[in-house]
Amino acid sequence: MASLSLDMVEIQHTLENVQQQYYSIITMLDARIAPMDDLVIDNLLAGYELIDQFVNEGIDLFSLGYSTHILEINNTVLFGPANGKDRQHYTQQLKASEKYFYEKSSGGIQDLIEYHQQTHFSDAFTEAAAVYIRTLAQPQLFVEGNHRTGVLLMSYILLRNGFPPFVLSADNAKHYFEAPPISKIKRHSLTMLIKRSQLNRFIASLLKKEASKAHHYFLDKSKATHIADKKGRFYG
Repeated sequence: MASLSLDMVEIQHTLENVQQQYYSIITMLDARIAPMDDLVIDNLLAGYELIDQFVNEGIDLFSLGYSTHILEINNTVLFGPANGKDRQHYTQQLKASEKYFYEKSSGGIQDLIEYHQQTHFSDAFTEAAAVYIRTLAQPQLFVEGNHRTGVLLMSYILLRNGFPPFVLSADNAKHYFEAPPISKIKRHSLTMLIKRSQLNRFIASLLKKEASKAHHYFLDKSKATHIADKKGRFYG
C-alpha cells in the first residue's frame, strides 16, 4: 500500500469539535441537522483514510472499472471499513445499496461517470463542486449517506490535485449547511439547468476558501498546493 498523506489526528479533532459544538452550530442555521455521533465520526475518518489510499495508489475513480471504489466509499461511510467487525451485520443493506447504485436508470453511477468524462472543468474546485452536485441531485447516487459521501468525493478530487480535503468544521458549518438545497432539484430538470452555475460557484468558492487554510490536514505541510489570488499572491 502506498504511504498515506493525511493527518488523521487533525481531521479527527476538527470533526470532534463539530460534535462538541453542535448546539452552538444549530443556533446559526435555519435548517435542523442531526448530531454527529461517535460512529459517524469513526466512519468518516475511515472514509478519509480510504480516499487517501486511492489517491496515493493513483486510482482514478472516474475511469471505467473503478465504480466499485466509489460504492465502497459510501459503504464505509454507512457501515464502517471493509475489514471492520460491523460489516457482517449489514449484508442485506449492502446488497440493497449495490443494487440501487448500479441499476438506477436515470441517476446511477453510469450517469456520473459519463458526466464527468464529458465535462471540461476549469479547476479542481469546480470539478469537485460539480461531482458533489451530481451526487446529491435527484435521484441521488446512493440510498443513504449522500452528503457525507459527496464530501469525500470532493476531498478525493482536491487531494488528487494537491489541495487539502474539505472537512466540516465549526467555522465552515454555517456556510456549508446553508448551501442551496441541491437534494430537492432533479439533476436533468430545467431548474438544474438554470441553477447549476450558481450552485457550482457557491460550493467551489467554499472549497477554495477552506483549502487556503487547511494545510494542517497534510502530514507533510510543505506538499500542499498553494492557491494564488487574482494578484498572484499566495496564501494558505
